[in-house]
Amino acid sequence: MTEGRDVGKTFRLTEMPALAAEKWAARALLALGKSGVDIPDEVRQHGTAAVVVVGVRAFVGIDFADAEPLMDEMMKCVEYSPSQGVWRALIDDDVDEVQTLAFLRGELMELHTGFTVRAAMSTLVAALSDWMLSLLMPTSPPSSDTSSEADSPPFTS
Repeated sequence: MTEGRDVGKTFRLTEMPALAAEKWAARALLALGKSGVDIPDEVRQHGTAAVVVVGVRAFVGIDFADAEPLMDEMMKCVEYSPSQGVWRALIDDDVDEVQTLAFLRGELMELHTGFTVRAAMSTLVAALSDWMLSLLMPTSPPSSDTSSEADSPPFTS
């Protein structure tokens, strides 16, 4: 951390085993679904990037009863070093700033997904832009029409 009461503190993040991470993600997605969040197919097909962006934004809509165990489990991946060479599980008194917790959670998401929220948003925006352009400029040939161009009135604006 570069500012606040947590400056100089050292934390170590450890990736969850694949099976535990899969179960965590499934519970998170089920909680999102339960809260009424709809993830369009166009977004869902972009995989992890979409899940990161939609998940972070939609996490606000989850009931705290569903979110709290997910948040607690996430922080089990964080260790604190109270002195050089000593590591232990994170306890409440190790972190003094809420922004440090938010930073650690963001780093954990990147560790587990390979995406920062910023990179995921960039990937998703590019994908959605391509999708929107494809709606405006279809690549398939126009349907066959029995009328000729001479029968069509000229277009003027």
